[in-house]
Amino acid sequence: MQRFKGQLPQNKEDQRLQNIKKLNIADVVELGSESDYFFAIKKHKPDIIALGYNRNNIIIDLGTFLFENKYKTEVITIDSLHLDK
Repeated sequence: MQRFKGQLPQNKEDQRLQNIKKLNIADVVELGSESDYFFAIKKHKPDIIALGYNRNNIIIDLGTFLFENKYKTEVITIDSLHLDK
């Protein structure tokens, strides 16, 4: 995670996963795969992908993957809870 954000997260990935599941805002919440960047997309074929505000670095690769594989998936970005970010 530090590789993407430039800093270590406050919570471990399992805790972040459980926190998102508790919100009941998604049908499926799953950790990504380090060996296959698009594994969860191939597995679930989602209608919507929600990215955190700090994931702009993957939007082009994600868009290319979705287009080349003819997915009709909407990609949205979730704003930061902190206005100063």
